[in-house]
Amino acid sequence: MKTKWRKRTGDTNITSDKANMTLNQLFDCYMENKTDLRDNTRENYVMLWNNKVRSSKLGNMKVCQIKQMHIKSFYVVNTMKCRKSVVN
Repeated sequence: MKTKWRKRTGDTNITSDKANMTLNQLFDCYMENKTDLRDNTRENYVMLWNNKVRSSKLGNMKVCQIKQMHIKSFYVVNTMKCRKSVVN
């Protein structure tokens, strides 16, 4: 499992020992270790994360508990919110 996890995450220093972190903690760890981003890109990533994910159920779940259905549910809910704001 550890090898597979490292293979999927590349050189980001995110290993399977981070599986008990919440998704928010993992994102913060990732952003701390991601050094090849322009300032504007980093600011946009953090702004989007804070606006869409940080306070959500998904953001507060442990990484090891997240299943595909959680991602799909998050996507559907946020897509519907965007459509409502465009219609109104």
